[in-house]
Amino acid sequence: MKRNKRAAFSLIELSIVIVIIGILISGIFQGTKIIQKFKISTARNLTTNSPVASIKDLVLWLDSTSEDSFDEDEAVDGVTISNWYDINPSSAAGNDAVNNSVTDSDHPIYQTKCLNGLPCVRFNGTGSWIDTTKTYGYTYKMTVFAVTVTPQITASDSDTILAIGQSWGEGSFNLKKWNGLFYQLPGAGPSLVAGDTVSAGNYIHTIVDNDDTALSMYLNGESTKEYTSGLTSKYKDLEVFNIGSSRTSGTRTNFLDGKICELIIFARALNDEDRKSVEQYLGQKWGIKLQ
Repeated sequence: MKRNKRAAFSLIELSIVIVIIGILISGIFQGTKIIQKFKISTARNLTTNSPVASIKDLVLWLDSTSEDSFDEDEAVDGVTISNWYDINPSSAAGNDAVNNSVTDSDHPIYQTKCLNGLPCVRFNGTGSWIDTTKTYGYTYKMTVFAVTVTPQITASDSDTILAIGQSWGEGSFNLKKWNGLFYQLPGAGPSLVAGDTVSAGNYIHTIVDNDDTALSMYLNGESTKEYTSGLTSKYKDLEVFNIGSSRTSGTRTNFLDGKICELIIFARALNDEDRKSVEQYLGQKWGIKLQ
């Protein structure tokens, strides 16, 4: 029987194949990095050219994609965050969010790929938080936009996205998930306002609080609740914003199990045109389809 001289690869041929595979893997890895850089660059351009900065009475703008949002050594996947910097261009000092705790588990974590291939801030649901440091006085009207990645919410959960108030009295409010989305105010009502049930997913939450005139809630641009009667005039203290937890009488509770991508607060009730323009910007940037 004639012997098959090509029954096996030679060492040289095997070496060539290994080199080629290495080149292909390296090319795929480099291509992934290029795509990621392009996504970040596009997001930053959308942020810079967004309508947010041109709308008056902006008091807080926390974004997880901007170059100036985090310390360079903390903008690394899985690293704990001590500072989340306000990018509001109309505020010289900046209403930066800070966590100076020496306990690592108290800090939220930077996550590189979260929503639409972009980074976010991850809260662990057991103890992580971050607070702003500046006081803006008070307001009777306000608008809040929060972009979140939310796990399944059950009736027993009470996860705070944003809260104000060391004691639960006038001046306080709480935006949280509790088998739905709630915007909570103390005292005469409605003291607890419920949106639609929130299942696991990616959301743009919008609250437009027009004091005793109207209170409206939107989920991905769709109206979920609107009150135009039964409202009581209540001021909101624009003091320390508690992000990822609520804090009453010095005690932190209701920790958020989820991710925050962007948080925008105005000290006035935006009209529909301005509200929609901000939601459109957020939807395009974060890849969330508006209803």
